[in-house]
Amino acid sequence: MTALARLNEVLKWLNGDFDEFSFPDASTAPLAKGGRIKLEPYRVFTNPGVIRSMLARFIASFDGSVDVGFVSAADDEGPPLDDDALGDLRSRLHILLQCGFDGPKDAFADGFDGWPAPTLRFMVRSAGRKRPGWRLSKQGNHVRVGGRQAKDAHQARGAYVLHAMGSTADLMPFLLAHLLTQRDMVAVRRCKRRLCDRFVVIDVNKRGRRREYCRPSCIDLDKEEEAYRKAREKTNKRGTG
Repeated sequence: MTALARLNEVLKWLNGDFDEFSFPDASTAPLAKGGRIKLEPYRVFTNPGVIRSMLARFIASFDGSVDVGFVSAADDEGPPLDDDALGDLRSRLHILLQCGFDGPKDAFADGFDGWPAPTLRFMVRSAGRKRPGWRLSKQGNHVRVGGRQAKDAHQARGAYVLHAMGSTADLMPFLLAHLLTQRDMVAVRRCKRRLCDRFVVIDVNKRGRRREYCRPSCIDLDKEEEAYRKAREKTNKRGTG
């Protein structure tokens, strides 16, 4: 699993893809402009078991490989996060992503110094690489087994692995922040709709028009909001003319 695939699992939660909505009876709903029935959900439910399983898979996927930047992780055994703790963690992860998109003078980043992580602990482990051996060539010279390629592999990044431990609430922000420093993270964007706080993942290798909105409904809402904005500007010009 790539770093981007790991991140995408968390984004599904932050974007509300795991949320289940309950709507009122359509027969009693008022009609919106154009005769459409405009329904607003009166209840939003998220199965906490599904979220806990996703978080456990995300943490366990940090196996010290190159795809996760040579970091491994282990979650402390403890009581499962309740609904309030999951809601708080979701907000923290969302703010963390927002800070990555905002500049130093923007609302999310201004005055934000991060959160404490009292249970977070870490250590360094050896990856257990073996030094390539030597052999005698036909000419009687000592040559390295595997040649230059074996030498480069032995000296490459990842000879040591950073092992992080802690509670789920403390591990998740650290692992997500670390994941954002990996390759291809430029593929993560905010939805183009101004009032939307969801994120999208684009295919950076794909040619042509790239995805800009998190879902089709945001495309329609963006068009409606733009039309409303232009109508207000036109009205204001008439009022000041």
